[in-house]
Amino acid sequence: MLLTSDGVHKPLHNPDIADVIDRHAEDLQALADALVDNALAVRLTDPDAVHDNATAAVIRLD
Repeated sequence: MLLTSDGVHKPLHNPDIADVIDRHAEDLQALADALVDNALAVRLTDPDAVHDNATAAVIRLD
């Protein structure tokens, strides 16, 4: 399960989020960190990006 604040899911497009999930599916902390890092990187380069908190929580459900 993936929960993100708008500071993550607004600057990132769904294919970008899916790519991060594919690359970090086995390490949930790395997945959450990568999502936040990518969102923050977009905010630095896009003057129209949302400047809000960037939070991601990933929970593995078995």
